[in-house]
Amino acid sequence: MLALVLAALVAVTPTTSVPAAIRIVSQQARWTGLGPPDALGDDREPWFLISGEIENVGRRAIPHVRLIYELLVDDHVVAREIGYNRSAEALRDPQVESGAVNASALHIAPLGPGRRDGFRMLFMRSDVPRFETWRVRIDNSEAAPPAPSRP
Repeated sequence: MLALVLAALVAVTPTTSVPAAIRIVSQQARWTGLGPPDALGDDREPWFLISGEIENVGRRAIPHVRLIYELLVDDHVVAREIGYNRSAEALRDPQVESGAVNASALHIAPLGPGRRDGFRMLFMRSDVPRFETWRVRIDNSEAAPPAPSRP
C-alpha cells in the first residue's frame, strides 16, 4: 500500500529540472574567422561558432544553464564541449573546473524568470574531425562533473 502511495506522489509531483524551465529561443552556427588566410595559404575560416539565445520560462531563477554542444556524423557524436549561458561562462575557467577557485566566489547573476541570455561555443577547425551536423542541448545533470573537452 505504501508503495502505491509513493508511486502516486511521484507521478503527480511536478518536475523542476532545468530543461522544463529553459528553452532555446534561437540558435545558429557558421564558420568564421578574424583575419586573412594564414601563412600556409589556408583561406578556410578557422572557427566553427555555435551561438544563440535561451530563455527561462519557469517561475524560479536558475543559477546557471549548462549546455552541451555536439558535432555529429550520421547521428554519432564526433566532438563535444560543455559550456554555460553567457553570464555564467566564468564556470568554464580551468581554475573553477579544477576546484582551485570556488564557483560561489564568482557571483554569477542567476537567470530570472522570463529573462533571456545568450550562449556561444567555438570549435577550432584544427581540433575537430570532419562533421556533418551540430546540435545544442540543455543539460540538467547539475551533479555531473564537466565532460572532457573531446570525446
